[in-house]
Amino acid sequence: MRVSHPRGNRPEANAQVGEDEQTRAHFSRFAKVYRAWGFYRDQLIEEAATTGLPVVRHLFIHYPDDLQVYTLSYQQFMVGSELMVAPVLDAGANHVRVYLPAGDWVHLWTETVYRSPVGRQITIVAPLGQPQCSTAAARGWRLSSSRGFETRAYWCRERSVNAGCS
Repeated sequence: MRVSHPRGNRPEANAQVGEDEQTRAHFSRFAKVYRAWGFYRDQLIEEAATTGLPVVRHLFIHYPDDLQVYTLSYQQFMVGSELMVAPVLDAGANHVRVYLPAGDWVHLWTETVYRSPVGRQITIVAPLGQPQCSTAAARGWRLSSSRGFETRAYWCRERSVNAGCS
């Protein structure tokens, strides 16, 4: 990583990556998470270049028949067609309300499965370092602390994808 301003624009007002051990550990962990889903990110970038679909999407793109998704704004979004994200936006909060369309949804950090024949709003615990990130159960994703996204081979095999799946 190249740092042209070693202390940022305003270090007194902004967290610095090397500020303390907790910050370094958090940054290190999420750098690994970012790397672990690189194969999917690369495919989304290719899809965006080919089709014009954005990488980050509103739910109505994938759930056009679910009228509830049209009431959602910036509080949650899809990353591609696979990942549902609802970040905690309020300082000090450790939970978030999220709308999950009908089906079985798996929380990536805890592997809790949320089942519903119709879409529903739920509250999910989302402490610092574990933002709400779920995938439809049929997608087969699973986050492993030691191996990143464990189902990378499954994901690639099921979609007959070659790019980034070695």
